[in-house]
Parts: sequence; C-alpha cells; structure tokens
Amino acid sequence: GDGEEAAAVEQRPEAAAQCQAAFQALNALKDNSRHGQAGVPAAGTRRNTMSAFPYWLAFGDLHDDISRLEEIPELEGAAGVIVTGDITMVGGIRQARRALEPVARRVPLLLAQIGNMDMREVDGWLDEQGWNLHARARELHPGVLALGVGGSNVTPFNTPSEFSEQQLTDWMEQAYAEAQRITAAHTGAEGSPPLVALVAHTPPYATACDRLRSGAPAGSTAVRAFIEKYQPD
Repeated sequence: GDGEEAAAVEQRPEAAAQCQAAFQALNALKDNSRHGQAGVPAAGTRRNTMSAFPYWLAFGDLHDDISRLEEIPELEGAAGVIVTGDITMVGGIRQARRALEPVARRVPLLLAQIGNMDMREVDGWLDEQGWNLHARARELHPGVLALGVGGSNVTPFNTPSEFSEQQLTDWMEQAYAEAQRITAAHTGAEGSPPLVALVAHTPPYATACDRLRSGAPAGSTAVRAFIEKYQPD
C-alpha cells in the first residue's frame, strides 16, 4: 500500500548512510589491526584481517535482497551473524527463509529478529529455527551478550510489525532480565561484568539515527529510555 511504499522510501536513505558508516568503521578497524601498520590495501586485494580473533557481523534491512553477500569477505571466519530486522519487504516465512538460509549456511551461528517490514509470522518461524534474538539475551562470546528487540514503534506508515512503546519496553526489560540470569550463571570467581550490546531494529528517538527526509524524528522513546537507563555497551 501507499504507507508501506512511503516507509520504504523514507527508510532507505537512512539505511544506506548507516551501511556506509559501518563499512567505513570496519575498514578502519582492519587497518588498525595490521600489527600497527596503517594504510589501505591495493585495489583488488581485500583480505580478511579479522580472523585472528573471534568476531560477529551485524547487518539489517535486507528487504529480500541478499545479492551483495559475496561482497562481505568477513563472513568467512565470522563466529556468527546478527540480522537486525527487515529481513523481507512486507514478506512472510517464505521470503524470510529465502533471505536467511543462505546466510545460515555461511556461518556457524545466526541470530535474527523481525523488523517493522516483516510479517509477524516470521517471529514464530525464527523461534522454530533457534535463531530468534527478539526479546531475548544471547551470549555471543564468554562475557559478551546481545539483547534483541525487533519490530518498531508505531509509525505513520502502518507497516506490519509496529508495537506500542510500552510493549517495546517490556520486551527490552525481559531481555535484560535474561541477560542478568546468564551473567549470574557464568560470573564465577572473576566477577567481571559482561559487555552488553543492545540490538534494536528501531533507532532511539531524536538522534542522528532516526531522522526522516523531512528531518522529523521517527524513532522509539522506549529504546532511548532503555539506553539512558542501562547504558549498554
């Protein structure tokens, strides 16, 4: 419908900018990890310089399109992948399977959650696959946890998986409580606090991440409040 098309038009510029920033950050990390030697490799010689230590990759807003997976050499050797939402473009289980199974074949572990553009039935299918991060905490590595919250707050675009701010709050608190249980079970004698990453499909309200083309903020007040309260890493 018109609302779904408007959502896609409004979201794609932000998604493109976020992807560009992520790849710039990744390239900077790769440069700095080369035994202290800065510089950019010659054209056509991209190497996976991250394989010396465990790492996860995260990306989202696939919108049914996985044609660029081969452009991510870091997939080979990654401990796992997190797909942060919008697996499909208003699609259901069939479309989600087509998008995620090629990713799952490439990495040891896959975690994913619905975005606002995914039909709600996808959430249950992710449960069945053992991949769901939504409203959960998962240990990525000893001492490193990810908390997930999928979907989005209510928008003007009437996309398939929009929820109240209170519902988003409840899910994040649920995931945080699970993270505390995992931490308590594994802390042991060291007692060092874990690193906790919040994986929220919808951005926090009134930040550089949630602006529409008009400049108006469209993010979640619940996500912002959670970040301000718990200060995840």
